[in-house]
Amino acid sequence: MLRPQLALVSFFCLAVASVAGAQIPPGCGPIFTANDKLAEAPYHAVTTTTLAGRPQTSETVSIGEATYVLRQGQWTRIPTTPKARLAAEREELSKATSYTCTLIGDESVDGVAATHYRTHFQTAASATETDVWIAKATGLPVKRESDLMRGGGKSMAMHNVQRFDYANIRVPPGVK
Repeated sequence: MLRPQLALVSFFCLAVASVAGAQIPPGCGPIFTANDKLAEAPYHAVTTTTLAGRPQTSETVSIGEATYVLRQGQWTRIPTTPKARLAAEREELSKATSYTCTLIGDESVDGVAATHYRTHFQTAASATETDVWIAKATGLPVKRESDLMRGGGKSMAMHNVQRFDYANIRVPPGVK
């Protein structure tokens, strides 16, 4: 049960992933740079994913080559590294029929000065709209909010909100 949910959460990262060896679409450079930095930065993220009107919250801690996920009260180390996940996301971007980025403007998220961007990632089967707020001081994401739509954007399938923290990151207690 954990694996499909991780895949769904990972899918939302596609909207801000970078493209190895491909030209970066206009306006997307800061978003791609932030996602590359995230693959190397220690962080804690709280993610709320809403499927069929049912929200589920999970937590992620990423430190070095290890990533841990808290689901149903249990911390588990996931088998892939942040860089391996980023590489898989880059591969998925090659399937896009459209990818655009728009600067929305300067905003504050939980007291952090940030720049707000919106991305649109389209494939033949689905579309994802993602808003990402990148901290001005660090260049790292502080929040991402995504909507995955089936059938090229006709009906919403999933809503995802992630908030990131970068202070005092440690391996979670009781990891299995």
